[in-house]
Amino acid sequence: MKAIWKRFFRPAAIYPSLAAVDWNRMAARGYSLLLLDIDNTLMPHGRHSKTEAAGRELERIRKAGLKPVLLSNAREERARSVGASLGADVIGNAGKPSARGIRRALAQYRLPPERVIAVGDQVFTDLLAARSARVPFILVDPINPKEPFYIRLKRLGERLIGRPGLAQYYDELPNRKEIS
Repeated sequence: MKAIWKRFFRPAAIYPSLAAVDWNRMAARGYSLLLLDIDNTLMPHGRHSKTEAAGRELERIRKAGLKPVLLSNAREERARSVGASLGADVIGNAGKPSARGIRRALAQYRLPPERVIAVGDQVFTDLLAARSARVPFILVDPINPKEPFYIRLKRLGERLIGRPGLAQYYDELPNRKEIS
């Protein structure tokens, strides 16, 4: 099963949390737009407004020179509520694992996929959407183990295909500085 993970599902990087990512390093590598999942990546699943931790993380991302955009399968109204509370642009109803939401972001910000990073906690939605759009992807561990039943089923599928466990973190994101 680990061969399946490595061949089809291996992200460019895995971190324990957003706080562990060196956003300055990402900007120095040439990335400019960060597509950020909301539920269990930026804040606990189902919230409608910011948490202090989410606000601090978006501030770190902005200070590094990256533009954060929330990319979520949440209904547009909820996604916009979260975005407004964080002062962030939003693409709701993203349709992940389809690349539709990511393609909307690429068109809206007029950027090639090489300048964009997607970040999320789920393999079968977030990672597959990024892979379909040819955008590098960072997988983070979920913030909270309390998740809806349907997401717990997906987590079981992630384990079956060999998603690495804790302490198997790495960063193989390519340097994009040479792209104009």
